[in-house]
Amino acid sequence: MTFEYDIQKNSDLARNLKGRLMLVTGDIDDNVHPSNTYRLANALIKANKRFEFFLLPGLRHSFQPAQDYVFWLRSDFFCRHLLGKPADSVDIVELNREKEQSGDKKKRATDSPR
Repeated sequence: MTFEYDIQKNSDLARNLKGRLMLVTGDIDDNVHPSNTYRLANALIKANKRFEFFLLPGLRHSFQPAQDYVFWLRSDFFCRHLLGKPADSVDIVELNREKEQSGDKKKRATDSPR
């Protein structure tokens, strides 16, 4: 018995995509290899599609330890493109303020200098 299937790759479907697109990948993702995201970005460029792309250095598929930062990016993207609110409706400053109030004093790349 042989099982055969024909599934199009995301990069083959790029010309059919509509709306605002956000691509995020960790550069050491071992679940979905970053080259898949790069190929999709290339196909979107060739199809003249607008998109936002974020590469997270040193991160795998779960985006740990930058989960808060990715949450902020996603929230900002949704506010701008789904709710139609300006980009400043979600701000990393608020995330930093919440960390300070909750006692999370660990210095992160997203923290502003003191």
